Amino acid sequence: MIKYPVSFFMIFGLTLFHYVLPIPLTLLELKPVTYNLLMPFETFLHHGLFLLVIIITHFFYRKITLRRNPLRSILKKTNFYKRPTDFQIWSTSLVALLSSAYFYFVYGSWENYEAKNIFVTIGKSLGVYLWMPIIIPFFKVRQVEGRLTNKAKSFIIIYSLLVGVIAVVSNWRTILYSGFVIFLLLYLIGLLYGYYELKHNFSTNKIVMMFIGFYVITGPIMDLGTAMVITRQTRYTTSSYDFFKNTFETYQDKELLRKFNAVIADNGKIDYSIKKWDEEYLSNYALNRFCNLKISDNCIYYAEKIGFANERMQNVLLDQVLSIIPGFISNSIDFKTETRGEIYQSSITDNLYSLAINDTTVKGSAIIGSMPGVGLSIFGYWYLIAIIPIFLIIFTMFDSFAYVFKNKVYFSYYFFTVVFIVFNFFNDRHVYNFELKWILRNYFESIILFLIVFNFTKNIEKYFLKR
Repeated sequence: MIKYPVSFFMIFGLTLFHYVLPIPLTLLELKPVTYNLLMPFETFLHHGLFLLVIIITHFFYRKITLRRNPLRSILKKTNFYKRPTDFQIWSTSLVALLSSAYFYFVYGSWENYEAKNIFVTIGKSLGVYLWMPIIIPFFKVRQVEGRLTNKAKSFIIIYSLLVGVIAVVSNWRTILYSGFVIFLLLYLIGLLYGYYELKHNFSTNKIVMMFIGFYVITGPIMDLGTAMVITRQTRYTTSSYDFFKNTFETYQDKELLRKFNAVIADNGKIDYSIKKWDEEYLSNYALNRFCNLKISDNCIYYAEKIGFANERMQNVLLDQVLSIIPGFISNSIDFKTETRGEIYQSSITDNLYSLAINDTTVKGSAIIGSMPGVGLSIFGYWYLIAIIPIFLIIFTMFDSFAYVFKNKVYFSYYFFTVVFIVFNFFNDRHVYNFELKWILRNYFESIILFLIVFNFTKNIEKYFLKR
């Protein structure tokens, strides 16, 4: 665990979301763990095989690297592992907030879904800094001396409300929930790696704050997430201002929210989104997003329906991988496929579902999928072999986000910007396309951008200190 801190944290998240939490959570809701699954045996079989292959891959990864991470050696020659000051944290976060505000309110994210210039792409990339003020109170995890002042607390609260506005306009519930999740993850990291002791970190004030936080998350925040689900289908055809207004009006309509939740509670189906695609597993929307075996069950069911190792799905993956290539390169090699806009708007699971039900109108719904189910549709059972080299590389990349010295883990600031991605990496999302894009472009681009932003804010801070 200590020697490979980030990759261990990834597997810890995989185990928690898919193999630990589903049983107690379904029991609390008085449901069987197989609730609403079309192919329960195949779902649990492939989840078991997937976990086994990931553990075996990590074993070989440890044997191959023997703690000698080549990427970490390169990054040590830069400022990558330097601890940021509070000024740098706030400045990067404010830049991310302003760029997100521009992207959604001025540029029009959903009206112009395809990024048409490098500035929009960079603006989107800065989104990982949105919740970074959350890390300020975790002085021990950051390994800096300090005390949280009342002024800093007020700034963090006001800033978090502004990020909430961005979350609503973007219609990504992940942004809405991730602030709370990051806060919990940082505390979990502190416990796992010896920065905190559980018995010494509970006081009356902290217990009261936990109850208040629980109420906010399960009450107002949950209602807001529900409103975002109900208004989702209008995001491509409505301006950001009107979309925000519609979502807030839906949030205020408690009767509509009550009816929506009542149908779900009665095991009904609401046709609010993607035709017959059904992700119902847990009644709690936040937990249903992270601990959902139904999504994997869907993917396996529809993969079997179109046939494993489907040639059209292989072509879809190839097109999506080729779309990663920068435009000037793809034009020079005469890259011919669907338009980039169509590729960007349609997830790989959109294509799986579209083929299975023979309906192209579901493309653009951004349906998330699971690695076992989508893997079967592309590679057949060979997906269990295909993921081995993919995750050998990804484990190496992710463990470069921290280094170990004298059995003490030192996390980079970059790690905190992606901690939610790390812990949630194996969860359902736009699979295979995400992993391959991360290996081919995102890892390198995001680190280069991080170093540019880090050094820029460092120089800005030096300038103000001199004055």
